[in-house]
Amino acid sequence: LLEGDHTAFHGDLLGEVVIDVEFAARQASVIGHGLDAEMARLLIHGTLHLLGYDHQREEDARAMEAAEDRLWPVVVA
Repeated sequence: LLEGDHTAFHGDLLGEVVIDVEFAARQASVIGHGLDAEMARLLIHGTLHLLGYDHQREEDARAMEAAEDRLWPVVVA
């Protein structure tokens, strides 16, 4: 995102969310939902990490899960 012809147009960056599609497919199978849903879930989770959320402490994990729950209907709508 910071290299190449169009770097002047990147704006402020938080970072990147990288999703391993093969891992997501395996995880979706274990959880019992589709790949699209798992990719959306991982995108939400990764974006929240970029915004400063984490799940190291139980209190933080609850806050992150609540944010994921709030965003889920918006992302999958």
